[in-house]
Amino acid sequence: MKGFFKKVLRIHLGDRSYREEEIPEEVYANYLGGKGLGTYLLLRDNPPGIDPLSPQNLLIFTLGPITDTAIWGSSRYGVFTKSPLTGLYAESYAGGKAPEAMSRAGYDAVILEGRAPSPLLLEVSDKGVLFHGAEDLWGLDAYEAEVRALERVESAERKGALVIGPAGERLVRFAVIANDRGRQAGRTGVGAVMGSKGVKGIVFHGSRRREIAKPSLVGDFVKELRERGRQDRGALAYKRYGTPQLVAIMNQVKGFPSRYWHQGMVQGWERISAEALLEECRVRAKACPRCFMACAKVSEVLGGRHKGLKIEGPEYETIYAFGGLCLITDIKEIIYLNDICDRL
Repeated sequence: MKGFFKKVLRIHLGDRSYREEEIPEEVYANYLGGKGLGTYLLLRDNPPGIDPLSPQNLLIFTLGPITDTAIWGSSRYGVFTKSPLTGLYAESYAGGKAPEAMSRAGYDAVILEGRAPSPLLLEVSDKGVLFHGAEDLWGLDAYEAEVRALERVESAERKGALVIGPAGERLVRFAVIANDRGRQAGRTGVGAVMGSKGVKGIVFHGSRRREIAKPSLVGDFVKELRERGRQDRGALAYKRYGTPQLVAIMNQVKGFPSRYWHQGMVQGWERISAEALLEECRVRAKACPRCFMACAKVSEVLGGRHKGLKIEGPEYETIYAFGGLCLITDIKEIIYLNDICDRL
């Protein structure tokens, strides 16, 4: 079966050791993709009844068979563990540039086991694993930690870093894992699990590439989808407005999460809409690798007490979480809160 490296990397943090595990081809056939593989490994290997913040809880990073190929929308990674927020199965996903660097290390999954006795920065490549002390990185916000982690790892190859901020270090049960200055695996508290293991960050690099079964067919598919996307009204709307365009739509149909789920719209929603974002900020479109949608927005506040603040976002979910649920009707204040959360 093409598209897979057919091996998993297991890193034991307690004694700074690692080993490779070969995965049978039938597992890939039955549990196709990174989500299937991550779920399979978690259910197979995680002991029942454990505390999510204990050393026994595994933290699993996975990639799919099209990661780092030309296929649109393929630059994603998944994280699987037992959630400290719910005590149940946890999955979380993020995009950006980091997934391609992760793929070039040559593994379909990386599993963190145990707990480091002191803070670590892991370097994972197609040549193995290096364990770097990270005491000086502990306490840094996610933005600064990512910069410092990438500087510490010396490699001419493309690098990508996954890090946690102070919330993950302090085991906040909804903490995130961050990459690419503004992308997060943000659901189910995976950052707290990484913090419980004493891992501040992981830097990936390598030169491995996935083997494609039918390159010409993939090329035709990519070209066809690109041509369709150039004229698609939905794709063009996402490039112009991004996910904030949903603020107007959901308020108009009374489906906008508001007043902590007691209402379906918020008075003054126009001041937190996509149009308000374009009016109050200098906004440019930004795309993940292998994506023509460019739905992400880099926004710089033009005036007021947050003038000059620049973030990637805000996304629709951030706007309804702070705007709708908390009744904040100023897009600039939502951007300010967005920045704080990204750093933590």
